[in-house]
Amino acid sequence: MLRSDQYAAFDDALAARGVTLRTSGDQYRHAHELPGWYHQLAPVTPTFTWTTSAERTTFDQARIRLGTGAASPATE
Repeated sequence: MLRSDQYAAFDDALAARGVTLRTSGDQYRHAHELPGWYHQLAPVTPTFTWTTSAERTTFDQARIRLGTGAASPATE
């Protein structure tokens, strides 16, 4: 599986040669990255949360949103 940016570059390179993929770069990203499809399948998918930052505070906020449970880390 390609990362979304790699697939988009592949799509662009082929388009420059007159080839159109059945799945566009945007469609690929939407279908393959969790934020793109999670809300539609949330009723049958484990609870998720994600961040867009590498900051520890952002991670801690996401961890708190998940609450406690079997996959929760030990408290500090």
